[in-house]
Amino acid sequence: MKKEPEAVRQIRARWLDEHLKKVDRMAGQWLGELILGNPFYPPDSEGDWGGAYEPAAEGDPEKNHVIRKHLQSRTLWTYHARWRQQLEAFTELRKGILEEAKRIGGGKGQYWVFAALWQAWERARSEPKSEDEEKDWERRIRSYYRLDSPPSPAVVFERFTIDEAGQVDRVREEHLDMIRRLARLDSLKEALEVWSEIEALGKQMWEIGRRIIKSHDILYPCQYCRHLWK
Repeated sequence: MKKEPEAVRQIRARWLDEHLKKVDRMAGQWLGELILGNPFYPPDSEGDWGGAYEPAAEGDPEKNHVIRKHLQSRTLWTYHARWRQQLEAFTELRKGILEEAKRIGGGKGQYWVFAALWQAWERARSEPKSEDEEKDWERRIRSYYRLDSPPSPAVVFERFTIDEAGQVDRVREEHLDMIRRLARLDSLKEALEVWSEIEALGKQMWEIGRRIIKSHDILYPCQYCRHLWK
């Protein structure tokens, strides 16, 4: 068999090194996308809650292939399958909770409902257990309500317009009442249990992935680098 020239071997080795550095970056991006924030943070539109969350890296066929081929861990991908399953389950629960919130809202605008759900989720995650804790929660959340900049008569919760024209005190009390009602929903508590598992799985996947990257245990061929290993 004809021996490959040294110059060609060096070029192949350099390309492989560059590819593996790219794998490191892709995997790091993907791992960062496994750590999720508040799933009820107000979206731009209701349609944004129509489907289950998917990391951007998984939506790219090339990146998804590279990550799966180079991060070879049966435990990692077993956790991932369960994580995706629970994300689907959570999405269905959230759809039902949103419909219940709209019913409780009685025709209020979408950001009235979204902001109430956002804060109900936070309240349910750390529910006040005493009168003092309840007062602390109310004191903290009251600061989010304000009148919009003149000449607008709208009432704003943080940066979201929840009432086009109203008195801050009246709007705030009505909105706080809705937040409390939503936080007591059985469906919201069920969603919390599912989300807790999603967060735990995401953390476990992140830890496994970081160990793989740190140990450089990514030396497995994918379709984009298979020819470089010859």
